[in-house]
Amino acid sequence: MLAALISSLNAAFRNALAALADAHGNEPGPWLDQLEEVTVATIKSAVSEGVAIETEAEAITAGLTLVQATFAELRREIGS
Repeated sequence: MLAALISSLNAAFRNALAALADAHGNEPGPWLDQLEEVTVATIKSAVSEGVAIETEAEAITAGLTLVQATFAELRREIGS
């Protein structure tokens, strides 16, 4: 179930990024760099209560990997 949730959220995230890219003429630029910086900072500053610190660290690392891969994929698609 967790895998389906992650997959669904990533698809929605990817669609939102694609819509933003479209709004920016499918051209990479500072908007994309700034969005990635803010997104990464948000993930790194996330705090979970009631979760073991090791589990939280693993989840943050996995989330960062997925988000950065999604940004990299978008950059390849729009030609940066």
